[in-house]
Amino acid sequence: MSKRLNVNRRPRNPNAKHLRISPLFLMWKYPRMVAWFLVTVVIIVLVRLPFIHTQIIPYYVDFNPGIVLVPIVGVFLGPAGVWGCFVASFVGDSLMGMWGPMSIFRGIGYFLFALSAKRLWDAYPSGAARGYAPVWRATFRFILFAWPGCLIAAAWSALGAEILDLYPFVYVFFLQLMNHLLFVTILGVALYRIFARDFAPYFGTWRSYLAKDVMILPLSCYGVILLVIGSLGACLAGLSIGRFVYGISLFQALTPGKSMFLGTASGVAVIAGVAPFMGLQLLGLFRRRKKG
Repeated sequence: MSKRLNVNRRPRNPNAKHLRISPLFLMWKYPRMVAWFLVTVVIIVLVRLPFIHTQIIPYYVDFNPGIVLVPIVGVFLGPAGVWGCFVASFVGDSLMGMWGPMSIFRGIGYFLFALSAKRLWDAYPSGAARGYAPVWRATFRFILFAWPGCLIAAAWSALGAEILDLYPFVYVFFLQLMNHLLFVTILGVALYRIFARDFAPYFGTWRSYLAKDVMILPLSCYGVILLVIGSLGACLAGLSIGRFVYGISLFQALTPGKSMFLGTASGVAVIAGVAPFMGLQLLGLFRRRKKG
């Protein structure tokens, strides 16, 4: 019978030295983290491939139940999962025939989706220490912390479509968001509990793979606020400007005969309105709590 690991085995070290290098870059020093990065890439690509012929917008937006793995690996595998999602996005696009300039924005969205789930989870009091538990309170906390990432990933893809003059922000954002929220909310409940019950006790989590003298500073309260404002703001700004400036509503975008918007992007006002909130997302994600 396998021996269960203590996922919180890294004791507090009063002499721990805080390294200014982010765990996102520090992880490459640890072979186990690199191994989990490779595992993440393979699994996310394999889960995505069966839906190669069920793309919502051919070559641009795919039907992807595997999106639920993005916040899962972000929370349990940390930096290894974040980088794994980033690379898996590009590999998946190339294998599914979706490779193009929009892949850059989709990859950024996947990266920030996983990172936001990780950072919000770590920012919660006792989230990193006692939060990995197969109980309903922790499960609902995971879903709640994954939702901002759903908005972020959808907004980055929609912004890419707008910048590249492919589709209006409203259209791509709504389709992507519905895919993300649906599968993260429904499948995330079961998948989180499986990982918390079966994965973490045996394999540990990303914190247990780092050296004991590495102090990890979680997201600050100010960072959480900026992240939430950035995710919600990008959503509201894009939808509002698309509706009131360019006359493209959600209902119009989904009406048969009016839903094929290829080559009819909204306009520069959407980009100008959404971009500042993208900056707030990035600023919030890297606002670390002060030591002590």
